[in-house]
Amino acid sequence: MTFHFLFWILLIPFFAEARWATHEDAALQLNDRTQIETVRPDGTSEMEITEELEVLKDSGREAATVQRLYYNEFSEKVSILDAYTLTEGQKHKVDPATIEDKPMASFGAGFDQERQILLVYPRVAVGSKVYLKYKVERTQVPLENVFSSIPIWGQSYYWKKSQNIILSAIPLKIKVNDPQHVLKVKESKEGKLQKISITQTKPLYAETVQDGNWVAYKKLTWVSLSSLKNWEELSRRSLDGWEKVLVQPLPERFEAIEQKAKKQKTEVGQINTVTSLLSETIQYMGDWRTVEGRLWPRSLAKIAETHIGDCKDFSVVTVAILRKLGFQAYVVLVNRGVEVRDFEEALPFYDANHAMVKAIGKSGKIYWVDPTNLVSMAQGIFPDVAGKHAFVLDPKNPSREKIPEVSLLTNQTVADRALTIQKDCSIDVSGKAIFKGESALEWAGKGLVLSPKGIEEEIISTSVGEPLEKEDKRTVEMPDLTKRIVEDLVFKYTYHQRQGVKRTNRGYYLEIPAMLSLLTAEDQVSDMFLGSPPITLKKVRVIKGGTIENTQILNAEIKTPWVEAKRVCTQEKEGLHMEDTLVIKTRFIPADDLKGLVYKKLAKDLKFYFDVGIVTEVK
Repeated sequence: MTFHFLFWILLIPFFAEARWATHEDAALQLNDRTQIETVRPDGTSEMEITEELEVLKDSGREAATVQRLYYNEFSEKVSILDAYTLTEGQKHKVDPATIEDKPMASFGAGFDQERQILLVYPRVAVGSKVYLKYKVERTQVPLENVFSSIPIWGQSYYWKKSQNIILSAIPLKIKVNDPQHVLKVKESKEGKLQKISITQTKPLYAETVQDGNWVAYKKLTWVSLSSLKNWEELSRRSLDGWEKVLVQPLPERFEAIEQKAKKQKTEVGQINTVTSLLSETIQYMGDWRTVEGRLWPRSLAKIAETHIGDCKDFSVVTVAILRKLGFQAYVVLVNRGVEVRDFEEALPFYDANHAMVKAIGKSGKIYWVDPTNLVSMAQGIFPDVAGKHAFVLDPKNPSREKIPEVSLLTNQTVADRALTIQKDCSIDVSGKAIFKGESALEWAGKGLVLSPKGIEEEIISTSVGEPLEKEDKRTVEMPDLTKRIVEDLVFKYTYHQRQGVKRTNRGYYLEIPAMLSLLTAEDQVSDMFLGSPPITLKKVRVIKGGTIENTQILNAEIKTPWVEAKRVCTQEKEGLHMEDTLVIKTRFIPADDLKGLVYKKLAKDLKFYFDVGIVTEVK
């Protein structure tokens, strides 16, 4: 997993201009969609789906011509009942001989086979309608006697009309989120079955156009269905498949890791030794597949034998070893992703795409450990799981807990540069970049995947903001980037840039861009993602021999709930000293806040006070 933080030199512009798409923006229109789903007492189900799409623009022809359906061979069966194109009143059937049902590329003994059905529609043109009727039977479910579903309306196409009918032998709770008032939901009985009818009464298009697509769930149209009483029940029902693996004997390969970890004197050292050695021993297969239709790991012996594993396998092995070392350790299920947000508004459902570990040391300290990464960091929290709700599979106390967010006190980046301006407007730069805490993830372990030359070029190009000319000299002094355990990193570098400043009649002109630039549109509907977990970034510039008048006019400070910025400019003996600090306090600025006065003032002040230029004389 690669993490991209707000980096330490560049101007970072954020444009959040996403507005709701209109019918004029749509390339495809869903004229009608009917889905009838029957849920059995064990949680398995059968669906029959009928769809008619109309091509509105030439850009929609490709999507309408080639359609794909994906399913799990072990736990699902898909049957195509009918498919045809209607063009200028003529029906053109999809030739059954052209329908491909084939396995997707995969590897790894013990994993289920994912399959893809490919349908190619004939004679598709603008104005054509493509029709599909198919059946999906789910023969295995992750958790027995449990059913949950969250259909969302208005995505991918312009939806004109639709109806969902659910006939359930399991009592289901219902929660409706209908901000556009387009749904009519009716609950009744059909024999012994609970019947839920959801009818779309008005057209809906819930896609956004332009930049940004972080629309809050509360702004979308959805219905949440669940047989679960609460989130804790989900954790409790998930336990058995994991504990059955955890009581298995530890294979010799993993016992060797345990013995090496025992030699470490600290809890952090032991955990990092386990996960780093596991990363060397087992090849991570970035996947979230089921085994025999269920979300369980494979056996410890099978993981050791195949030398590969997904997040479930890595987590169960880590928990097994940590328990041998005296930790209280449990598998944790979480929805991973730096930009991914929890669907907190919905009823309880299996909201997880990743497995990791919660460990409690003898000291009582809690560690949130993700063993699937290339590098290990028990002393911190990986940004793609920080701040997320997680299902903790503790046999005695299954729960849903919130993983702490990345701390501003530990996640820090400092760029310190000294600039010497030459008479020909070139500049000589010497500097260092310091990455503390989680920000070191940007570079930790990079020596395992890139050459020293490649890393050097990346450091210099990022520092300068643009590629240097071949003739421009540069040097880079790097820390050891082949370690699998994250630690604070310091880079030192020098370079010569031939066109570093501009000459004026008053001295040399140097641009000082803001570290953050914000822009939104009046009809903004998506939240603004600030590109990083909470982080403190500091940029220090020393212009050797530089002098300017009224340094205090460049000083500024901004404080908001989302961002803080500060600039301090002073005249020192060695020259002009400028220090910028940017604190990102939250990952997102909500769309509603983007229309407020506080945000508008923030965007204006960042540009006015922090995006500046100076003219300096050089002694």
